[in-house]
Amino acid sequence: MASFESSETAFILQCPNCKTSVVFSAENIYRPFCTQRCRSIDLGLWTSGSYAIPDVLEDSEQNNLQ
Repeated sequence: MASFESSETAFILQCPNCKTSVVFSAENIYRPFCTQRCRSIDLGLWTSGSYAIPDVLEDSEQNNLQ
């Protein structure tokens, strides 16, 4: 797993939930989110099924399953 050292260069990104500017660094324990609230909202969306990775099969793959 990647290690984030405080000597690494921090950069600014947007919180995936509220779009607030966030410093992505080891000091931000909620990265890539801005707060625990945004982090929890995102987790809730995953657990409720609001986010889903589509299971798309090619036509030839679907025919093989039948």
